[in-house]
Amino acid sequence: MGGLKYYKAVLNCMNDQVYVRDLEMNILYINPAAEKLTGWTLSEAIGKKCYDIFGDEKRGCLDVCPVEKAISANRSIAHHEGELKTRKGNIRKMQVSISPIKEDGDITGGIVVMQDITDFKELQESHIKTLIKMQKMQKSLQESEYCLKQAQELAGVGSWHFDIVADVLTWSEQTYRMFGIDRQTPLNIAIFMERVHPDDQSLVKSAWKAALKGEAYDIEHRIVVGIETRWVHEKAKITFDKDGSPLFSIGTVLDITERKQAEAQERFQAQIMDQMHDSVIATDMDGMINGWNNGSVRLFHYAPKDVIGMHVSMLYPSYSHAHLRESIIPTLLSRGSHEYQTRLIRKDGTEFDALVSLSVLRDVAGKTIGMIGYTLDITDKERVQKALADSEQRLSDIIEFLPDPTWVIDINERIIAWNRAVEKITGIKKKDILGKGRYAHAIPFYGEPRPTLVNLVLNRDERWEKQYLNIKEENGIPTAAESFHQKMGDKGRYLSTSAARLYNANGNVIGAIQSVRDITLTKQFEQEREKLINDLQTALDNVRTLSGLLPMCTNCKGIRGDKGYWRQLETYISQHTDADVSHGLCPECMDKMYGGQDWYESDRRGKESTI
Repeated sequence: MGGLKYYKAVLNCMNDQVYVRDLEMNILYINPAAEKLTGWTLSEAIGKKCYDIFGDEKRGCLDVCPVEKAISANRSIAHHEGELKTRKGNIRKMQVSISPIKEDGDITGGIVVMQDITDFKELQESHIKTLIKMQKMQKSLQESEYCLKQAQELAGVGSWHFDIVADVLTWSEQTYRMFGIDRQTPLNIAIFMERVHPDDQSLVKSAWKAALKGEAYDIEHRIVVGIETRWVHEKAKITFDKDGSPLFSIGTVLDITERKQAEAQERFQAQIMDQMHDSVIATDMDGMINGWNNGSVRLFHYAPKDVIGMHVSMLYPSYSHAHLRESIIPTLLSRGSHEYQTRLIRKDGTEFDALVSLSVLRDVAGKTIGMIGYTLDITDKERVQKALADSEQRLSDIIEFLPDPTWVIDINERIIAWNRAVEKITGIKKKDILGKGRYAHAIPFYGEPRPTLVNLVLNRDERWEKQYLNIKEENGIPTAAESFHQKMGDKGRYLSTSAARLYNANGNVIGAIQSVRDITLTKQFEQEREKLINDLQTALDNVRTLSGLLPMCTNCKGIRGDKGYWRQLETYISQHTDADVSHGLCPECMDKMYGGQDWYESDRRGKESTI
């Protein structure tokens, strides 16, 4: 590095900041301009690491050190931009050029020339900000319009203008989107009415007719968008001329589909709550009761007016209040649901054992808005469970000894009962099939797993229903059918089958039952009887007879027909039967006509001698 002294005078005169470092990142020299910029003197900087002077140890003097790249690649780097940290901690933006330093052909360090471009960058940024500000000012009108459109879209509100005289309707973009009509479509009142639900068109027409007479136009109705039905709320103000004739109207339309769906859901849930036999109680987040069904009236003996707005703790004995507040409700809110046994109290003060199942209530956005609890009196739980078990056993015994092959599936379509008769007809034992699903019960009947009538009463499938010879249904549910099973017996079997849904005490479907009966002999008899009838009919079709009284002339033996015309006997027979008539003479007539003639007498004697 001895040659460095020849360049110091030149470097000291430069306005750009310059420093020299060796391969170990040690500072060998900084010029006065670098001293002024960094706040470090030459004597202080010599021997220090470059990142101690121009940056910090964690990030280096520049984001990605170009000096190391230049030395490693043995090439110069120009116009690299980065940041430099001064002794006072100020950050300056720099443009850097680096060249490796060589002595005797070996790289011994690098020289770095830096130019402070902080002011230039700030000016450039200021200029850019000014340009952006000008562009924003130029586009303010367009942005305002866009914001209005966005606000309408977010709020689900559209606007419209109707020139009543010219029958020209103008919509905002949001209204076009709401009604599912292309933006370029010319509009009039007829186009609008095409989108109104058929059941609401008379309502809309009546409301508009009243509005044209001065009444307020404020209406909720349905519209049809593609295959979807949506709800809208329309309001309008009509402007009239001095004679009271309507000129134009300005209106708004609000999409209220979600609100209507929520209202319908609330009504549905309220109906479900009221129809449930057991107690269902709803509260807000503070535990104040806001839902109380008829089952709760029966269980606690409180009318809704006595409890709505009261805290749910009124249903708990005083000694349970702390546990409710500190354990039950926090557990519910953290898990989303919670089930426990506890003691509750009725209006008359009597306590009873209860099983309580709690869940949180959420709005459409998923936010928790309250709690709902299902309460069951389990005071007589053991008695009820024993009665239920006895009932289930009796039902099982009945199914077991039914004469017709019978089986039962649960709601998941797994086999839960398989009686003796079905064991006999299929050859499959109960222990080998109970608990199985995937249509295992169909294999002995069809040779493959597939839905049978017991599955179709739970989930209808027209494709499989069509494979039955015939099928009957009640209230939209298939209940009976006939089928032919080629793989059963030597020549196949005809089976008559019936099926029905099974319900629990709450009216919920819990499974289905199916019975079959072998009707092969009946079918064979029906087929033979049908064949016999067909054969007899064919025979009858080949026979034509005459019956009744036939008017005949005593002289010519002619026959009088139905229309009063007389015909020869042979003609009448040919027309009314399948017989043909040939003509000849009987022996008596032959004697009358030809007796005494030589040729006849000679012929007759010849025949007699032959005999």
